[in-house]
Amino acid sequence: MPNRYFILLQSMLIVTIGQLSGYLYTPSLPAMVSHLHTYTTEVQLTLSVTLIAYGSSQLLYGALSDYYGRRILVLVGLSIFVCGSAINVMADDIHILLLGRVVQGVGMGAVGLTRVINRDIFKAEEFLRVSSYITMILAITPILAPLLGGYIQHYIGWRGNFGFLLFYALGILILTSLYLPETNHNRHPGHPTLEALLKAYKHVLSNKKFMAFLCCSMLAFSAETSYTVVAPFLLQNELGWSPIAYGWLGLFSVCGFLAGSVIASRMSRSHKPEQMMKVGVMTITFASLLMLGLSWQLNTVVILLPITIFMMGMSLVTIPCGVLAMSLFTNRMGVAGAVYGSGLMIGAGLISAFGTQFHVHNQRPFAIILTAISLIIATIYFKIIAPTK
Repeated sequence: MPNRYFILLQSMLIVTIGQLSGYLYTPSLPAMVSHLHTYTTEVQLTLSVTLIAYGSSQLLYGALSDYYGRRILVLVGLSIFVCGSAINVMADDIHILLLGRVVQGVGMGAVGLTRVINRDIFKAEEFLRVSSYITMILAITPILAPLLGGYIQHYIGWRGNFGFLLFYALGILILTSLYLPETNHNRHPGHPTLEALLKAYKHVLSNKKFMAFLCCSMLAFSAETSYTVVAPFLLQNELGWSPIAYGWLGLFSVCGFLAGSVIASRMSRSHKPEQMMKVGVMTITFASLLMLGLSWQLNTVVILLPITIFMMGMSLVTIPCGVLAMSLFTNRMGVAGAVYGSGLMIGAGLISAFGTQFHVHNQRPFAIILTAISLIIATIYFKIIAPTK
């Protein structure tokens, strides 16, 4: 087997596909409304439907990987994503584009296996540190994605962003087919049955602590997703920033996430994951209340400052949640990883779809959603997670 850190590097590249798919084209959202002769809400749904398809397909990938291995399913998923990207490049109306995004989401389901692949090759204490490294990479990708997407939108147009995704994913597919080994050496014998799959999912879903970690992480991620679909219209349409400038403004929020990842990496050496999470919960609650308190006015600062603080706290919530959730299972990590990833994406997709129903003329509706999310996370932490640490 190749060096496990080389496998980690490959898994990082695979994970960036999901990040790029969500962030690269966001500077193009306002332009897509005009070019596709559609409505703001329908264009915003291009992210929501992708997340729902992404989350739903993970349930299948994760369970099958316990029987057939991780490698083959990653290759299948990347191939499907490439096909979806090709559909998006050729789309001439919003319905074809939505179809392509659904296909991309189905392919992205295999991206969730990277969490399981790393758990296959790293021990529990190493997995916490590795998770921090991966999260830092995930923070860097959204920094570069809107910047790159803004320039592509300016010089090529919105199709250029999907063309970039097509060739980027194709390159990673080739690399993965050549160098990614099989990491699941404890595969279940035979073939999966519906009864066996349902029993495995029931076993994971019936774990109260697992569901608490999943809900907290999902809610935090849904806040970020809601911001992703709202921000282009607030900053470009309402405040007059260009697509390129929007990409640069994205540095603030993602740098907050990166700062939180660095703090998480440092805290992992001397603090328990539950302690790290407590700091994150308090941070996101403060940030959401700050945005709500400033929502009587609309300018760039009152949007970017609270969301940057929130993203820092989000790192401190999602990193320990993922580690603690996966540590609850040993022989069903494929199913556990699938349920965890699926819950994240489906929940975020549904909540962000709900957020698109509000007219984007100011940040007040988003601030209310953000505050509600933070208070629910705080309630789950102090009522369920903290007492059982």
